[in-house]
Amino acid sequence: MGYLVLPDELTQSNYYKWILSSNDKIILQTLCRKSLNKGTKYYANSMIVTNIKLTTLSFASGIPYSTARDCINKLNYLGIAIKLPKKARNNRYFLGFRTQGDKKLYLIDNLITETKANLDMTIENQMEEFGKKHETPLIQDLASYKLHSDYIDFITDHCDKPNEFLNKRLKNNQTIFELLFNRSDVYRKLLPNKPVLMASVAPQMATTAT
Repeated sequence: MGYLVLPDELTQSNYYKWILSSNDKIILQTLCRKSLNKGTKYYANSMIVTNIKLTTLSFASGIPYSTARDCINKLNYLGIAIKLPKKARNNRYFLGFRTQGDKKLYLIDNLITETKANLDMTIENQMEEFGKKHETPLIQDLASYKLHSDYIDFITDHCDKPNEFLNKRLKNNQTIFELLFNRSDVYRKLLPNKPVLMASVAPQMATTAT
């Protein structure tokens, strides 16, 4: 089994530490590790997508089936792993994008950035209330820390239409990638090199001697 190392800015965030349970984190890491790579249409169109049965996800993560199901439902609700319309026997989950530099940007990266101020304050307030008590923060209002439903709906409705998905202008004339990450370097396929067609030279007509 391969081991996926998620970046520190993700795993050290209050979002990752306190919004996600231990099992949520294992399921998320398994989804990331099992994401489709080279040779798939998703990879070629900059998308990070995992195509996996829930049973397989349960075994791959070492999490009981019912717990894995609850975790995936929570990740889908938050907009971290968006469940796409089913097209085959496996389930499909959209996790994020890859950039021109082949860096992976996950949907949770957006949530970490967008909710940081509010979440950091909530954690700080709880820690002050605990004082010297050996207690840990508890976040119950998950609705305040989920991806906007309009973004979730757009991803769900357009993920199978790569050109429209990557190029359609939404709020403030920005694409979904630009809105989520405030950058524009999403990976784009290179245009195929077409051979230059040389104009054929018309054969000279034979002249008749006079």
